[in-house]
Amino acid sequence: QRQMCIRDSLMSIAMMLPTIIPTLKTYEDILESGGKKENSFWWFIAGFLIVWTIFSILMSLVQVILGNLYLLNNQGAIVGSLLSSSFLVIAGLYQLSSFKEACLIKCQTPFTFFLQNWKSGHTGSFSMGVSIGLYCLGCCWALMTLAFVGGVMNLLLMAVMTLFMIFEKIPDYGKYISKPLSLILIGSGTVLVWF
Repeated sequence: QRQMCIRDSLMSIAMMLPTIIPTLKTYEDILESGGKKENSFWWFIAGFLIVWTIFSILMSLVQVILGNLYLLNNQGAIVGSLLSSSFLVIAGLYQLSSFKEACLIKCQTPFTFFLQNWKSGHTGSFSMGVSIGLYCLGCCWALMTLAFVGGVMNLLLMAVMTLFMIFEKIPDYGKYISKPLSLILIGSGTVLVWF
């Protein structure tokens, strides 16, 4: 189980780090401007990673529970169509929620986030990393749970989800992705009930 937690943590981090590249670039630019030399780039990343490590551990526990209930196949995918359908519909509905939109706006406008939430020092850097990690989690947790539908070992699915999450956080593209994706997920979940 410890190996599963480590593997899941690495997979989650590998998926999420590319999605915050604009945020990291913005933070680095602010640091290099010379106005906030007491802050740390690495403490900021540590704050972000701690959020996703905790989430990964929780996902691993869910995987263990589902496995013990014989609800997962060898690839880590849910075997029951009704449960798979529920995951898809919930993820689709969450895409339409105001909470998702609020988190997404924070991720799409990192400069505004730092302007409104700036904290000095290493502790401040870590705190901001945790904050942006939580907003990122608010954006992506539902999509991440779809690993249980396609299989937690399905690297192609992970890659596709990562691309969706990257483009969703780009302001010019995000509005064309979130809502259509929600309809696809809800539609897929609805159809799956009948199979």
